[in-house]
Amino acid sequence: MTESKVVPFKSARPPSELSSEARKLWSEILADYEIDDAGGLAMLRQLCETLDRLRECQKALKADGLTVKGYRGQPRPHPLLKTESECRRQMLACYRALNLDPLE
Repeated sequence: MTESKVVPFKSARPPSELSSEARKLWSEILADYEIDDAGGLAMLRQLCETLDRLRECQKALKADGLTVKGYRGQPRPHPLLKTESECRRQMLACYRALNLDPLE
């Protein structure tokens, strides 16, 4: 019978599809805090994926502006403003679920 190696959570690598900014956040959180369960790692992954989504929204908003033309040509808020706001809320929820302070 062969022994399986247990990989400590502190050495868990960030998912490769994350941006460099999100991978850095992943590594910093694991270096500074003890996340020792699969649920915690799943929440950390969600936090990092949401950071990437937030940055995509911000990039599009910067390029497009905060308003778009409505169906009658009137200015209206860019639809991504709502998504950006939801990403921020989701990130805060992830930090809370991990018992972390997002300002640290």
